[in-house]
Amino acid sequence: MASGKSIIFLEQDKINYYDHSLPAVLTFPFTKELIRDLEVVNSAALHLQIKSFIDNNKITPSQVMIVLSPNVYFEKEFPQMPEFHQDSELAKFTETIPFENCSTKIYKLPAGSKLIACNYDLYQNIKTSFENAGFIIEAVVPVFILGTDITIVNNLDTREASTMLERFDLAKQNSLLLHRDGYAKSQIQRGGEKDKKEDNKTLIFLIPILITLIIVLF
Repeated sequence: MASGKSIIFLEQDKINYYDHSLPAVLTFPFTKELIRDLEVVNSAALHLQIKSFIDNNKITPSQVMIVLSPNVYFEKEFPQMPEFHQDSELAKFTETIPFENCSTKIYKLPAGSKLIACNYDLYQNIKTSFENAGFIIEAVVPVFILGTDITIVNNLDTREASTMLERFDLAKQNSLLLHRDGYAKSQIQRGGEKDKKEDNKTLIFLIPILITLIIVLF
């Protein structure tokens, strides 16, 4: 059963893991056979190696927040503008993101907004790997959400990790997971509406044929 809280800091070439039971931050480096250019190359091997990382370090399941380093997401700030202008600008920006399966979220700023876009498949595979080992992933957030006082120069240290863990609830309130679930749901609804329209078109096409058959038979 998952207990306690922990952090996974996702970077371009590794993940850092920390919970308060550990004397230091643990690091799991990515090989190019696993992840290359922020794309998952071999998800099955990634899951197996993360399981070995968990087992070898005797990490117990916990509630986790995944924090995204600036080097794993794209961002663009927009000034305050009418919503229809903002939607147009956001669409243009999203089209430039190189990932096939993109996760996005708009964060409000004092003088506008910031769009975050990242590879959904990347953090989802990390999430799945830990969930398979009994962990509960509560949030996925870009690091800037947790405060401007967090400045990671090289590697995550215990002081910075502890500060992030103190802001666990803030991460849950601003998670990409919530946004992604809503997006997926809206896509399913739109797909259902499309199927319904297609069925209506088919029915309209068949009605004259049925009438003709009835006339011929009788």
